[in-house]
Amino acid sequence: MKKFIHLFFLLIASQISFAQEAEPKKFSEAIEDNSFFIEEAYNQEAHVVQHIFNFIFDKKPEKALLSTFTQEWPVGGQKNQLSYTIPYTYIEKNNTKGIGDIFLNYRYQVYDNETSAFAPRLSLLIPTGNAKNGLGNDQFALQTNLPFSMRVSNEFAFHLNAGITTFFINPKSSGDITDQHVLQFNAGASVICLVSKHFNFFLEALYYNDLSKSEVTGSKYSSQYYLLNPGVRFAIDINKLQIVPGLSFPIYRGDSGEYSATFFYLSFEHPF
Repeated sequence: MKKFIHLFFLLIASQISFAQEAEPKKFSEAIEDNSFFIEEAYNQEAHVVQHIFNFIFDKKPEKALLSTFTQEWPVGGQKNQLSYTIPYTYIEKNNTKGIGDIFLNYRYQVYDNETSAFAPRLSLLIPTGNAKNGLGNDQFALQTNLPFSMRVSNEFAFHLNAGITTFFINPKSSGDITDQHVLQFNAGASVICLVSKHFNFFLEALYYNDLSKSEVTGSKYSSQYYLLNPGVRFAIDINKLQIVPGLSFPIYRGDSGEYSATFFYLSFEHPF
């Protein structure tokens, strides 16, 4: 892991001098709102919709494919944005597959100027997944996240996240699943290296603290895990359509051990 992270920073360092010598770029021309795990604080512009596909391939502790599809729609301009996220999971063991818990999201653009942006989000988590098969939580939940973005130069941007998820206990789930979530706290940050307006290196870091309740003993306990995600993304413009593919290699460390995976990102953004 250390060798990979060291190589990633060497790649960034090798591109900084190139970016400084290149023609100056305007912030508005750079790729935005295309991070993987850290939420950037930029709502969709008026009359522009975005379709986002995420794929995570994990070989340990068991082979699995986790994917999501998200659509983001502006409502009456950039101030208000509605979106939804539908997850799909396939686990090779026992051939488990299906749709997970769906997210309905609202985000408000408090401000977005030349140097910074802030857009808090409120989401409703709907328990559409099968909890017995590990595809859902069997609980409704409300999630808040506070994404803050800073454009510090034409070469670098930083993003900060902090949020909390509040779960509503389902009394009928006792006996069906071992544990129920109570609260989940998240915090994270990312640095984006704008090699050019159409090509970026980035590094994301996240922390989660999950407070759960045992259905067997009734006691509460917490579990923590960390995620480090180095990656790249680039944009392809075709008339008014922008396609943004991306690739990263998330490294997870938590109570159950340390694992790595491969993450693919793909988005389509166009006017409507």
